[in-house]
Amino acid sequence: MRMLFNISKLMGWRLSAKDGEIGKITDIYFDDRSWQIRYFIVETGNWLFGRKVLIAPYAVTGVVAADKLLAVGMNKEQIRNSPDIDTDRPVSRQMEAALFDHYSWPYYGGAGMGYPTTGMVEGASKFANSQSSDGDADIHLRSYSHVSDYMVHNEDGFIGNVFDFVTSDEDWRIPFLIIDTHNWASGDMTYAPTYRISSIDWHTHEVRVGLSTQVLRNSPKYGHQDALSEAFSHDLYKYYPML
Repeated sequence: MRMLFNISKLMGWRLSAKDGEIGKITDIYFDDRSWQIRYFIVETGNWLFGRKVLIAPYAVTGVVAADKLLAVGMNKEQIRNSPDIDTDRPVSRQMEAALFDHYSWPYYGGAGMGYPTTGMVEGASKFANSQSSDGDADIHLRSYSHVSDYMVHNEDGFIGNVFDFVTSDEDWRIPFLIIDTHNWASGDMTYAPTYRISSIDWHTHEVRVGLSTQVLRNSPKYGHQDALSEAFSHDLYKYYPML
């Protein structure tokens, strides 16, 4: 059964390989067009000198919410020998291609357009080499921690700030944005579907949503839960039925 999580609550979750723990999630990269989680940024422990590695959701084989644990289908030796990725700099297509080649993960069609793709790709570097902007950073790959607290506007003006996002352990897409509407009299936090996000301005730190204030006011309200209950999830999808 699909479970919806607040992305912020995934920070600090442990990842366990076939032969032991890898480390803890410190951030998440997502695609701002497909609204798909592309990578968990995992800070390894002493076994790998605290090195940070990128792990794709494709590798996840199990979710143990009670223990805040993701199981992944790889071993520590694979991770130890994985390409070095500087997580403090934008991820380039060559970096992604190196990861694809090392782990034999499926690629993303060039721009994160859907995940996972059907079938495995041999020599995924062929994909990176075919891109006209080969060597440049993927401009649609964004850090969750960076977009947190962005301002949210609609046609009526300022609504509030980004409070969180929601993801699903079924496909690791991001169907909802949680908005802190502290400027409203009620001070509620409300949900908006990411498919109604019309733009994100990375320079002004602004998110624009194509929903009226009235629609947002009437949507199901945030309940400060780590994982959304089945009943609340049903209410969200019923209110925003186009997902």
